[in-house]
Amino acid sequence: MNIAIRKLALLEKAIEEQEERNRIDGYTTLPIDHEFKQRVSDLMLKVKFVI
Repeated sequence: MNIAIRKLALLEKAIEEQEERNRIDGYTTLPIDHEFKQRVSDLMLKVKFVI
């Protein structure tokens, strides 16, 4: 379980970094799926309450 949580955290971090790079590069639309990002964020919030 610990490995899965760490991978989710790394995925969340990678998504945030990609969004920041895109914003700096001047992209107006983000190629990252917002629904997927929201699901990952929701899972991380649920995990924090369980642990």
